[in-house]
Amino acid sequence: MKKLFLLVAVAALPMMALAQNPLNQFFSKYAGEEGFTSVHVTADLFELMSSIEMEGDAEMEQMKEALKGLTGIQVLAYEANEGQYKGDALYVEAEKELDVTAYRELVRVKDGMENVRIMAKDLGEGMVSQLLILVGSPDEFVYVSIDGALDLNAMMQMGNGMGIEGLDKLQKLQEEQESNGTQAE
Repeated sequence: MKKLFLLVAVAALPMMALAQNPLNQFFSKYAGEEGFTSVHVTADLFELMSSIEMEGDAEMEQMKEALKGLTGIQVLAYEANEGQYKGDALYVEAEKELDVTAYRELVRVKDGMENVRIMAKDLGEGMVSQLLILVGSPDEFVYVSIDGALDLNAMMQMGNGMGIEGLDKLQKLQEEQESNGTQAE
């Protein structure tokens, strides 16, 4: 009986760790609320997409390469005119939930009333284990968490062509790096 309990406890640890993640709690708190659009893409979809054969389609091959290391994407988007929250207040709440010491800030942009923050957890050699994008203004809020072994250059290229709200903000990272004369690490 003790062995069974221990086996169940060990099997549940990854799920408990995922549930304890403040960003996952933030996502779960608002997913499904009025005015929010939430998307959770699992590793299974990325595996399926990488198995599709598309001979001669260079753009698709590039996309498959970018998706290869992904284990999940969470997107939470909110438009203030659709509900009771303010986008900039959600941005501040999400920032408070972050353990910013665990992330390296890549870009912070304040453009009028819009705030954009792009952060990453480093793996080294230009690779990150998580890319986090927060966008907030009085009228909107966007949270994007991209998990897996990610190549930042591949993610920027994917952000240009994938059409997921928030990923277009990766363009700000690319513009920032080009103005500094550097490439993504």
